[in-house]
Amino acid sequence: LQPQHYRQLVEFRLAIEEINKNPSLLPNVTLGYHIYDSCGNEMKAVRSILQILSGTKEPVPNYSCGRKRNIAGFIGDFTSETTMISAQILSLFGFSQVSFGASDPSLSDRVAFPYFFRTLQSFHGSALAISKLLKHWVGIIGLNDGDMADEPQVLTDYLSRDGICVEFTINYNRYLTHLSSDEGNRINGIIPKSTTHIIIVCGKSIKTVGFVYYMRYSMLGVNKTLILSPSASFIGITEKFTGATFDDILIFEPYPVYPRDTHEIIEFINRTHPSKDPNDTLFENIMWTKCRCLSKDPHKNKVYKSIFGTSNTECDGKEATECVSNIISSLLAALSPNVHLAVNIMSQAIHEMHTSLREQSPERDREAHRYQYQVNIPCLPVLLILVM
Repeated sequence: LQPQHYRQLVEFRLAIEEINKNPSLLPNVTLGYHIYDSCGNEMKAVRSILQILSGTKEPVPNYSCGRKRNIAGFIGDFTSETTMISAQILSLFGFSQVSFGASDPSLSDRVAFPYFFRTLQSFHGSALAISKLLKHWVGIIGLNDGDMADEPQVLTDYLSRDGICVEFTINYNRYLTHLSSDEGNRINGIIPKSTTHIIIVCGKSIKTVGFVYYMRYSMLGVNKTLILSPSASFIGITEKFTGATFDDILIFEPYPVYPRDTHEIIEFINRTHPSKDPNDTLFENIMWTKCRCLSKDPHKNKVYKSIFGTSNTECDGKEATECVSNIISSLLAALSPNVHLAVNIMSQAIHEMHTSLREQSPERDREAHRYQYQVNIPCLPVLLILVM
């Protein structure tokens, strides 16, 4: 429940609102959406995809039970793991998907994922940039699982091309808190005693936090510089934990195509308030965790107490106003991936499809709203789903 995650939702909603208000883009068509949160979990992502395709609360694979809904495409996800498994399902059904955060190099396979696109470079770009910064030797830590296990090898290939030696490579596909004592001693014996001053970490950002927390004592007084790949970092969160253990940190982040402080986004965020959208449970949950405000849901209050050991308190008008103000300030300062760009890419592709069909047939073509297996454009550069 971080403001950075909520910022993605805000930018998505703003992009949809701007498109629907633009008379020259998709005339006589209104974009709608369903929003599902994968929580970075592959199983939740699969369930969400099947729910969306079925149109029912309980997934019914290979059946579409919903009426008067036309799925145009999918926007998301942010992590490579959830995006990968979503793309595997969506490619079977021919639905286009645009990710705003997945950098796994295997997603560039056009044979396996013909309908997948993204608004950032694959890990190959990050590996090339990192290799150009370094001169001698490094250590690599891969906190990966599944298909992301390729990242350390991709990085090693780029480093070797520039004559950079890799002193050690540590790969773990489990959270470091689940390691045996022998495995933990191996890590503690390699990293602090290594001669390299540079350690490159790639993999899950949440595992990076766990890695730094695990190494906090063994790294005391050790002069090492940590480089985090885009997949291993989440700006605003990761550096908060790594800064206490490593003095020097270099974090690679995707360059945002859209500036984060435009007049439109600032105005849209400043209009955000729970009283204007009582159904916005995500904003309420942020208040619940960040400001410790008592929720209207007794179950949430019990969950909070069981997790943190303390009870929330009732927020009066002044406290609630101050809490909302602090959250909005965090939203304005948050760095968001290219969600806005992903929505615009998808909507522009749909617009071009509609325009082409109208030019081919003056009459309204029933196939104008058939979006499966349609995207084949070479230049086409929260789980969010775009529906029409």
